[in-house]
Amino acid sequence: MKEAKDCINIEEIRNEIDRIDREITGLLAKRAEYVHCAAKFKTSAQSVKAGDRVKSMIEKRKIWANELNLSPLFIENLFNLITGYFISDEMKKWKETQN
Repeated sequence: MKEAKDCINIEEIRNEIDRIDREITGLLAKRAEYVHCAAKFKTSAQSVKAGDRVKSMIEKRKIWANELNLSPLFIENLFNLITGYFISDEMKKWKETQN
């Protein structure tokens, strides 16, 4: 991995962005595995939604964002999207375990 400051042209920059995006995608796929497994531990639809957990989780990620000089609002919006998708996906998996 090249540091951004060490890139000498736009192609190197784009290659590194592509590499990072691939890594992010892989990490989201790994996150999905955990979400699918979590469904078997949930006892109700409300426990799948876990509103308090989501709220505290997003607040923690906003703190991390601030520590890394990222916009907390951007991270809040991003994780609202991520958690919304995964809760929906987990709900499907949880319902399958109830049949």
